[in-house]
Amino acid sequence: RPKISKNVKSFFKLLFPNLLAGGVVQINQLVGVIFAASIPGAISWLYYADRIVQLPLGIFIISISTILLTNLSIPKHQKNPNNINNQIEKSIEIMLGISLLSCIGLLILSELIVDILFRRGQFGYGDVKATSDAILMYALGLPAFGFIKIFSTIFFSRQDTKTPFRVSFFSMLLNVIAIFLLIKDLGHVGIALALSISSWINAIILYIFIYL
Repeated sequence: RPKISKNVKSFFKLLFPNLLAGGVVQINQLVGVIFAASIPGAISWLYYADRIVQLPLGIFIISISTILLTNLSIPKHQKNPNNINNQIEKSIEIMLGISLLSCIGLLILSELIVDILFRRGQFGYGDVKATSDAILMYALGLPAFGFIKIFSTIFFSRQDTKTPFRVSFFSMLLNVIAIFLLIKDLGHVGIALALSISSWINAIILYIFIYL
């Protein structure tokens, strides 16, 4: 009969907090979609905007954080603090360079990108403009999304999933509060802005906890 050993228990103890901590940005986006249901067309605008912003996040930033986790988990690296610090610094430099370039590109070309990719049929100029506005707000949080991935990876390499979990839960509450405050005046743009604000605060808190 299968038995639940200490190692299996330890695995699940680390797994469940990691599910929330690792997917906090996506969870916050889902919360935003729920609020967007009250605004005609907003779900589509936010969805298309999210797909475009997720491209640099999925291709580059998640790959960088995965490689960093692998390197930090190697026993010989764990015994060398200087090597660990170098790995983290290089990962942050590469992530920040890519995310800032992507952020600037999206801020400048968002409307053109949406127009080329999606403007056809009943998706007219008004929809292009609304989607572009959402991209601008998401783009402001793109470096923060990268920092969250990198900082969470550092905690995961230490087998500490509880700290990112607690910070992520706080970020979710903050995201909901920010949406309530912004959605009335800014509409769907406020939903996207709330995600960026909560993500930056999430990243800052994780950074503080790393160096406590």
